[in-house]
Amino acid sequence: MARLHSEIKDFLNYISPNPAEQFAREVVVAKVKDIVYGLWPNCQVIDKLMIDIGFRQSHSKLLTGHSYSKFQVPIVKMTDKETELRVDISFNMINSVKAAELIRIFMKKYPCLPYLVFVLKQFLLQRSLNEVWTGGLSSYALILMCVSYLQHTLRPEISINDVNLGILLVEFFELYGRHFNYRNTAIRITNGGCYVRKEVVQQNMERGLRPSLLCIEDPLCPGKYDTLLTIS
Repeated sequence: MARLHSEIKDFLNYISPNPAEQFAREVVVAKVKDIVYGLWPNCQVIDKLMIDIGFRQSHSKLLTGHSYSKFQVPIVKMTDKETELRVDISFNMINSVKAAELIRIFMKKYPCLPYLVFVLKQFLLQRSLNEVWTGGLSSYALILMCVSYLQHTLRPEISINDVNLGILLVEFFELYGRHFNYRNTAIRITNGGCYVRKEVVQQNMERGLRPSLLCIEDPLCPGKYDTLLTIS
């Protein structure tokens, strides 16, 4: 496991943006903001943006995009033609900003969290399971799963040097791949985290309870649960 631990640390260092890549991302964000403010001068842009896909001709050459307006959180997915950076843009989603703040809190509480999340994101990407609209798992849901797992596994504020990332990864797969009872159990991370019986939360399910699906409470809306991933 020591070798896997080192490889996980190396992987995060490898995929983390260098100064040039970070600058490219900032350029893309600035480009998107310019387009949005050009269309809606009085709008407020906070981290996450929404673009109408009907760009003016001068802008359409810069960005390629697709609209997914029928999902629970309507978004625009686009790729910048110059840098090939991919961007997901939502609109009227104040909770997105709150979610980012919550994630930062958990990353400070569990320094190993980003290592676990990014390896798992790559694992899902290689299996085309990283997009909700194709039957996969959102980054937000994945982070909540990791937080729940760490709440039941680690002491808070434990140093990254005091954990074996390889063991954490393998035990994560064992928990959610072999032992977790998806039919009867929902996940809650508020107040230190716990598991909840699905029949208790059934009345709060907006789309009804489907026993085969992963069920996670939104920590930003306590009492609100959603089904997030089909488990086969």
